[in-house]
Amino acid sequence: MAFVKRVIMVVCLLSVGILMTLLIVPEMNEATNVSHQLTAQKQPRLKAQTLPHISDNEIERLTAAFMDTLVQETTDTNKVIHYASKSELLDAYEKIADRDIAKRYVDFYFKEHPDGLYIVPTETAPWFDPENTYHKETISHTTVKVIQHNDSVFYGSYSIEIEFTYDETWKITSIVSE
Repeated sequence: MAFVKRVIMVVCLLSVGILMTLLIVPEMNEATNVSHQLTAQKQPRLKAQTLPHISDNEIERLTAAFMDTLVQETTDTNKVIHYASKSELLDAYEKIADRDIAKRYVDFYFKEHPDGLYIVPTETAPWFDPENTYHKETISHTTVKVIQHNDSVFYGSYSIEIEFTYDETWKITSIVSE
């Protein structure tokens, strides 16, 4: 009799296990499928929010464009040929750098006179050298800092840190040299 009770109990437990498997596993699979579908739906939005990687070419392009805009073609009297005012020159920096950063350089290297814009004859500041190695450091999901240590005959040893911030495009947003 005890043996029969045990067999009935085992059969009942197996039946309950089979029923649970038939009822619960499909729901779990359906929940998993819904979860995978939701994840798949979110993927495009995440990709759209992912920032483009700032390439070495983009770093070199922006730093060269910054310096090329700073070093203007002038007459024999140092009058700038292509821009009549600091404001016009700052507008040229629009796609390269934050206006406040460019303004520091424009205010230092240029003087406005009634007859136009003049460059102050001096050497340019210590600058990024694309031939030398540098380190990229992620500051935030929108900002990358480039750090470079250089040695030059004119400036000696110096470091330059340039921050690039992404807001629809990459721009220079900070420059520190020591």
